[in-house]
Amino acid sequence: DDYDLALRVAGSEFKIFYLHEPLCLRREHDGQCSGIYNSVKTGEQIMNALKKSQKQHPDAFKDQSKITNRMAEVKMELAISNLKEGKRGEGLKSMIDSITTSPKQIGTLAKIGRRRVKRILG
Repeated sequence: DDYDLALRVAGSEFKIFYLHEPLCLRREHDGQCSGIYNSVKTGEQIMNALKKSQKQHPDAFKDQSKITNRMAEVKMELAISNLKEGKRGEGLKSMIDSITTSPKQIGTLAKIGRRRVKRILG
């Protein structure tokens, strides 16, 4: 629900600003959705929320490039999470899907760097 709201706000005409300072403390534990222990599950949930929100609120996404780019980002996050969990086939498939969705994701791979990708792949 929070993600759906954030998507609708981002797709609206409202101006959004990022505050570069922490406003609260955050504690991570095994059971939370956004923790490193559930990254594949969370990535899949985010992808489903994106698709659902796009269907339910087509008027909020007049600029389809925004949602296409976000889907590509989530696919890349999902690829990295799958690779970290040792799911190479799923990870590489998601990575290719991400780049196919938005070639800008090649830049994301470049930022990650060759050494880190080698470490992820083992």
